[in-house]
Amino acid sequence: MLDANTKWNFALAPSAESADIILFIESAEHKFRDYVDVLRSNEWIAKYPNRCFVHDFADFPAGFMPGVYTSMPRDKHDPSRTRAGSFMGINPFACTLGTNEPQLLFSFRGFASHPVRVELFKLKFDRPDCVVTQSFKWFNHDDSEKQRYGDELRNTKFVLCPRGSGTGTGRVFESMASGRVPIIMSDDYQPPMAPMWNDFAIILSESKVGQVAQIAEQYEHRWREMGQHGRQMYETWFSPEVNIFRLLQAIEEIMLYRPANHDEREYQATWSGLKIAWENGWTLPQRGTRKIKQLLTPKKD
Repeated sequence: MLDANTKWNFALAPSAESADIILFIESAEHKFRDYVDVLRSNEWIAKYPNRCFVHDFADFPAGFMPGVYTSMPRDKHDPSRTRAGSFMGINPFACTLGTNEPQLLFSFRGFASHPVRVELFKLKFDRPDCVVTQSFKWFNHDDSEKQRYGDELRNTKFVLCPRGSGTGTGRVFESMASGRVPIIMSDDYQPPMAPMWNDFAIILSESKVGQVAQIAEQYEHRWREMGQHGRQMYETWFSPEVNIFRLLQAIEEIMLYRPANHDEREYQATWSGLKIAWENGWTLPQRGTRKIKQLLTPKKD
């Protein structure tokens, strides 16, 4: 836990001209190739390319800008350009420290937005305190539904955190905030580097989703210790009071990692190139292949 007198070496600049870091908070909307035109038309990106960074929490980040990403796949992370980070806006109903003895071994409530979740919903558990609930909503939950989710989170020892559309999920940080143990199932997820994740979280391969009950049982005697440690790490690294400063620290690391002659305009010149288009699945052959797969996939009633 941070001391109340912790000092941060950051201050809000009076103008973009005098700032060392110009931070863009990206929307979660999916970015396509034409987003390049939006970026190139921004006067600060044009004037001060080496000072511009992004905090991007999209499920499918294109990676145009250097900065901090919540769901950048592991193999796309570049230490000279990116860092992994946490979400800014997680469910406030799910961030209260649980104080009662949990009645559930583990739980999950979510949308079937990835094959690992689909497999999870197929499982049958021998124990009644293992609860997996499929939701048919995505982002349009009302406050009562968010409250129910938060109450369930605090009533469970372990929180299943399978990836969804993106590699990262805010559920990991909500679990930590609640003093519960996240079981992370996302093979391509790159977590923020600072905490010792194995001290308070269980990293489970997507291929072992069928073993989740046995894994949770093996760790059940440690849930309280791990949950308390996770809450401490949340307060130190990811809580609203420190999140922006940790974000700026990560950006500062990128700046220090760069060579003295770094020129971001050289990377910007590749924004419309084939490499980035291929990495993001925007080329004509890739789009055609997806369309064919959609046409050949049987429709569900």
